[in-house]
Amino acid sequence: MESIFDYFLRPKSVAVIGASTRTGPDSFNILEVMRAKGCRAEIYPVNPKTKEILGFRVYPSILDIPAEIDLAVIATGREAVPELVRQCVQKPVKGIVIITQGFADADAEGARLQEMIMGLVSGTGVRVIGPNTLGVVNNFDNFLTAFVNVPHKASPVGLVCQSGMFINGHAEIFGGLGYAVDIGNAADIGFNEVLEFYGRDGRIGVIALHMEGIRGGRRFMELAGEIVRKKPVVVYKTGRTEEGAHAASSHSGSLAGEDHVYEAAFRQAGVIRAETFDELRDFSKTFTIYKSAPGNRVAVVTFTGGGGIALLDAMEQCGLVPARLSPLTMEMIKEIFPGWLEVSNPIDLWPSVMKYGYERVYLPVLRRVLEDPGVDMVACISVAHSVPGDEAAYVEKFILEAARMHPEKPVALWNFGSARSSMAAHVEQRGPVAVYPSPERMARSLGVLYRYHRHILERGTPAVETAGPATAVVAGLWEKRSALLGEEAMNILGKAGIPTVRGKLARDLEEALEAAGEIGFPVALKAVAPEIIHKTEAGGIRLDIRDPEGLENAWRSMMAEVGRKVPGARVDGVLVQKYAAGGIELILGSKRDREFGQVLVFGLGGIYAEVLKDVAFRIAPVSRAEALEMVRETRAYRILTGARGQEPADMEALLRTIVALSELAASNPEINEIDINPLLATPGGVVALDARII
Repeated sequence: MESIFDYFLRPKSVAVIGASTRTGPDSFNILEVMRAKGCRAEIYPVNPKTKEILGFRVYPSILDIPAEIDLAVIATGREAVPELVRQCVQKPVKGIVIITQGFADADAEGARLQEMIMGLVSGTGVRVIGPNTLGVVNNFDNFLTAFVNVPHKASPVGLVCQSGMFINGHAEIFGGLGYAVDIGNAADIGFNEVLEFYGRDGRIGVIALHMEGIRGGRRFMELAGEIVRKKPVVVYKTGRTEEGAHAASSHSGSLAGEDHVYEAAFRQAGVIRAETFDELRDFSKTFTIYKSAPGNRVAVVTFTGGGGIALLDAMEQCGLVPARLSPLTMEMIKEIFPGWLEVSNPIDLWPSVMKYGYERVYLPVLRRVLEDPGVDMVACISVAHSVPGDEAAYVEKFILEAARMHPEKPVALWNFGSARSSMAAHVEQRGPVAVYPSPERMARSLGVLYRYHRHILERGTPAVETAGPATAVVAGLWEKRSALLGEEAMNILGKAGIPTVRGKLARDLEEALEAAGEIGFPVALKAVAPEIIHKTEAGGIRLDIRDPEGLENAWRSMMAEVGRKVPGARVDGVLVQKYAAGGIELILGSKRDREFGQVLVFGLGGIYAEVLKDVAFRIAPVSRAEALEMVRETRAYRILTGARGQEPADMEALLRTIVALSELAASNPEINEIDINPLLATPGGVVALDARII
């Protein structure tokens, strides 16, 4: 045995504790299911109330079994579980699956019992899956711990889930499974341990995750980032609309909600996110069937012109483009087309089929298209009214034959009609062709396939986290304060290599006039107070002040407005800054997440930050390439690069600033949040105009 999962998935002996005496339909008898599936392990039922079940000798306790036990499966009332776990540790066993519900998934007493269980196994080397789980399925070797008759359909998919529904429905959802681990409450074994095992197991070619939440987010990113270079990881994250656990105290915090954190982590690690249940099914099938995607140029072979147009529309949204057919291909197709029909992509074969029949037209065209060096994939569109026998000359037979000739180029089918489902099953059982029920689902799946092979397999080694100039720049500054504002915050940014506007904190009007004289007019005034997060709403900002008289008037009006709008605010002073005009106002910040660490936020800033929410997210620290991807995800990118003839902003200066901020946040554990708003981007560089560090 090389891994703890050998004991969970391929045990030589298993004790079923709480084995039911009820048998037959709807008895939910684990022992009966194991026997029906041909389980190869030695099975030892445990139940003190009987001596025989289904021909198996039954033992009063696991301690009475006269053999070594690899795995114990516990299915009893929750109150009995801690004592049974204690006996398993005493035996000892290698692993425990706790089927029972009602622990941390239920009430305070359940949480206490779960904590007690973990205390019993702590330091013993005994590992636990669950509680609240169906346990495991190994369709390769006929082993499972489920109390329901899970379909036995093997495929190279490895599943980690937090709900038994994905195991129960695996044949329909994934087209079969190799391994499945329902981690349930994940009191001990969680996503990371199973993910690491799947990454090493050669029988698993695609990893599918159903995730509600995760512990060890940074470790997940490291593992997934390594694994996706060998095999795709598809995640279906539920609970995405749940608000963050804590209220945000800055722009950055409020924008970096919980689901944004997961999205950023998945994107950086190269994990493919399935936004819907259908996408989980489609993407898993796609990666199981296709092992490569040489590019995004698609030839569409159809019997319906309208369907071809619908597919082109869907392709454009998914990063796919119509292939430009070579002259040789065009000439071959032209020979079978009627003179009035122009050869183009999509290739509408219906008039030719009507004249010459399927056999003369369909397979030769598919072959020629697949041989075309300008074609990377072929998308076929066909109606499905019936499914002929294997010996008949029918469209799907030709599609399968062509696909087998060119396994390096995906050939897919969108079919519709009364026999759609039966045709899809018929095709997918016979060869390397995926069948999709709509043009949108076909395009999304092929687009994801292309992006995985291009962006995941071809990208370089991730940037190594190194301590830059930002390391420990805030050490010793906190004392009894919870926030650094104004001049102090700007000084921190400057030490981290982030350009800041020149400024000075003034405690009274006299100091403000003196500071403005040193800095030089025009200046801006910004009230500094812990209670003021958004200065515009609080009336705590005045801009473009051009002389001492204007400064005196601005000071008095600002103090009055702040007192009116934020009564009781403790104004520590006013930051007097050189006024910077023009440029594009951006927001750049970070917020610490408990599992993933610092989450970066970038987007359009100023007063529109929370209105437009044109933002992108990443987990810090980031490389220059990741910073550039982040910027490109926002609508701000078009403005920054010179929309409508404007001079573009200094992109390199912006990327350096994003990287520096990410290093500052990641290198200083004292920092919970950083908010730079606005960060002004101009053709001559970038400069932070205001900042707050929590």
